[in-house]
Amino acid sequence: MVTVLHTVVPSDDKTNPFVNLMVDSLPSTVDSSFFSWRRALAGRDEVIHFQWPEKLVHGRGALRSLLKRIAFRLVLLRAAQRRNAIVLTLHNLESHEQMNRGSSRALGALMRQVDHVVLLNGSHDPGVPNAITTVIPHGHYRTTIRERRFPTENPQSLLFFGLIRAYKNVPQVVRAYQQSGLPGRGVTLDIVGRTWDQTQHDDVTRAVEQGADGISVHLEAVTDAELHERILASGLIVLPYRRLYNSGVVLLALSLDRPVLVPECPAAAELQREFGREWVMTFDGDLDGPALVAAYTEYSEAAQYRRPLEMAERSWEHLGRRYRDVYADAVARRTGTAPTASPRVGT
Repeated sequence: MVTVLHTVVPSDDKTNPFVNLMVDSLPSTVDSSFFSWRRALAGRDEVIHFQWPEKLVHGRGALRSLLKRIAFRLVLLRAAQRRNAIVLTLHNLESHEQMNRGSSRALGALMRQVDHVVLLNGSHDPGVPNAITTVIPHGHYRTTIRERRFPTENPQSLLFFGLIRAYKNVPQVVRAYQQSGLPGRGVTLDIVGRTWDQTQHDDVTRAVEQGADGISVHLEAVTDAELHERILASGLIVLPYRRLYNSGVVLLALSLDRPVLVPECPAAAELQREFGREWVMTFDGDLDGPALVAAYTEYSEAAQYRRPLEMAERSWEHLGRRYRDVYADAVARRTGTAPTASPRVGT
């Protein structure tokens, strides 16, 4: 039995279910606990599994951020004293938050203490010194889909969904749609998702007000069930991101057998090799009207031979066993019972 403290809290029905899916997938030989500062400082877990660690050093306001950084440093100090194994899942290549110097230094201290890094794909070198590196892909979401009658695919509907942040470049999909001529062909665009802040809300609203008819906007979080219905009632999922390393939005769309349009990048190329170009289409640079038309044409032409995706390699039962092996390896390395090996990337 290995005891693991996860630096996350359980998902609810309006947040990404990744956390619950991952923790629930772990074999019975893993005893899991969700995060609290008290547990992190006083608990006796063998492994601390960090995910999205930037949330632990960044708060609303300077004082709250400072207090979180102090607590974070104490957690690292106690982990070193107790010889806790440190595992890090790398969800992003860089933080989506604006990190000040103190927060960046705190995260740097974590990186120096990490024993094992989990990458969600192998498209980038994580740059974490002295850590073993293993690729464990993002699992699918098919187990979250409740048995109910869903609407059928509407090939005339484009959809963006997900938390709206600056790097996702959502106003650009509105401009691309307006430039494309697709509104005149009866193609619609739906935008569904909570905005990260007022700036994003205003930017999207302004773009829509200046845009074409045929755009529907719902700038609030929706339940999993409602989101699934909206995805299945659409055709092509359009994600005009400026950068992409890993995306739960992409995996949810593919889990529901809906093709995606994403920026051209190494991570997208990996997805294309796994699922095929008829499922993962790409654009170069900022998404514009001609690129959107080209993707929509490609989506329409591929409909006749597109078949439901095989996602067995992304089943959570399989991935849970791999996380268990990572924890065991990290504990063995921290306690000196594992053979010495050079950092590597595994699959």
